[in-house]
Amino acid sequence: TKIGVTGALKVMHQLGMRDFTKEIELNGIKKGLESESPILLANSSWLRARFSGMFRSFVSIGTKIKKGMILGTISDPFGDFEKRVIAKTEGYIICSNHSPIVNQGDALFHIGLV
Repeated sequence: TKIGVTGALKVMHQLGMRDFTKEIELNGIKKGLESESPILLANSSWLRARFSGMFRSFVSIGTKIKKGMILGTISDPFGDFEKRVIAKTEGYIICSNHSPIVNQGDALFHIGLV
C-alpha cells in the first residue's frame, strides 16, 4: 500500500499539482526503489490444479519463479496423498488462488511470462 501511495504522490508531484516532498519522505519508502527497472510481461498463463484437495501455496505475488520450482502442494485431509504443484515455466506470480480447497482444473497461479 505504501508503494502505491508513494507512486501516486510522485506522479502528482511531477505533474506540478503540489510539492509532495514531505509526504513522500514521511511515507517511509526508500529512494532505492526508484532504481529498480520495471519488468515487462508480454504474455501470461494459468497453472491449474491437476487434483482436487487442500491447497497450500509456498510463493507470494511478485515472486520470480523458475521452471521446476515447487510452488505449493495439494493434499487430502487424511494424509493419503500429497501432490506437489510444480512450475512449468519461468516467470513471475501475478495472481494466486487463496482458497484452501481446490477442485481439479481450478486456477492456482497466474504467471506472467518473461
